[in-house]
Amino acid sequence: MLLTGGALNKFLIQLISNQTPTELVNPTNEIISFKEALIFAFLGVLKIRGEINCLASVTGAKINHSSRIIFFPVK
Repeated sequence: MLLTGGALNKFLIQLISNQTPTELVNPTNEIISFKEALIFAFLGVLKIRGEINCLASVTGAKINHSSRIIFFPVK
């Protein structure tokens, strides 16, 4: 299993490892950071388009919605 979310948490990885016979593959920090950046960029695109980027079924929110504020710094 390729780990990314929580992959830097050694305690969490040990707990998961103790519960599964599946081989856990911990990628480089560069791959972890790249995946994280892609996900947040995608959430930003959804926000700009006014589309849902927060699912109630995943987050526990009462409704699906377009979450967060986009900050555009002044040059």
